[in-house]
Amino acid sequence: MNCQKTLRTLTLGLAILLTSVSPALAGFHYKSTSTTETGKRPMVMTVEAWTEGDQARVEFRESDNPFLEKGTYLLSKDGGETMILVNPEEKEFGRFSLEALLGGVGAVFGGDNPLLKMEISSPKVEKLLEEDGGQVAGYATKHYRYRTSYRMNLKVFGISRPADVVSEEDLWVADSLTERGLGVWLRSRQVKTGNADLDGLIEAEAKKYTGFPLKTVITTTSTSKGKPTTSTTRMEVTTIEKFATSPVSFDVPAGYSEAEMMPQMPGMR
Repeated sequence: MNCQKTLRTLTLGLAILLTSVSPALAGFHYKSTSTTETGKRPMVMTVEAWTEGDQARVEFRESDNPFLEKGTYLLSKDGGETMILVNPEEKEFGRFSLEALLGGVGAVFGGDNPLLKMEISSPKVEKLLEEDGGQVAGYATKHYRYRTSYRMNLKVFGISRPADVVSEEDLWVADSLTERGLGVWLRSRQVKTGNADLDGLIEAEAKKYTGFPLKTVITTTSTSKGKPTTSTTRMEVTTIEKFATSPVSFDVPAGYSEAEMMPQMPGMR
C-alpha cells in the first residue's frame, strides 16, 4: 500500500509539474508605423510582422509606397539576406531587395550608365549620443544618435550638381532582441548610398551595438547652391509580443507563379 501510495503521489506531482511548465516561446509578433515627410504629403506605411529565428513575414496593412502595396507581404528565411515579395491578389511572387528599392540612388547612379553618375567624397560618421532610452513597446532601450555627412556630386548628362548632405539618426535599440528575422524590417538604416567607403563606415558603427531598433527618427538635409532640402523618416513599433506557435506561414503559397517584382530603374540590371 505504501508503495502504491508513493507511486500515486509521484505521478500526481509529475502531472502538476508538466502542466505548470509554459511552452517554449518560438517567435515575435509586432506592428509598426513608418512616416516619411519631404515637404509634400507624408508617405505612411503600417506593417504587421511575425518572426521565428531567421524567418520573417512582413505584411503591409497600409502603404503609400507603390512598390510595396497594401496587401502584399515579404518573406525571408535567412534574416533578410534574401527576400521574396508576395502579391496575393495576382497570386505571384518574386525576389525582392529593400536596399535596391529604398537605396535606389546607389543602384541607379553607381552602375555603368555614363549619363548618370554619383560621386561621394569626404564621408564621415560620428556617434553623438548614447544614453538610456526608456521603454518602447514594453522593452528597455538605449538611445543612440549618429551624424553622417558627405559631399555628393551628381552628374546628369555630364552636368555636375554638387550638394552637401547631413543626416542625423536617432535610434532606440532593444539589445534584448537578437533574432535575425527581426532585422528584415527593423533595421536602423534601410538604404545604402552605393559608395563603399561611406557604407562601410555606417556598417561599422551599426556593429557596435546589439539588438534592433524599436524606434528611429532620421532627418536628412541636402544643401545645393545654398538651398536646403530636408526629409524626415520616423518608424516606431507600437506593439510587440512573443508567441509559442506561429499563426502564419513563412512559405510562398502553393500554386503562385514567379514574376519580376523589382521596379526597373535606369542603370539597374
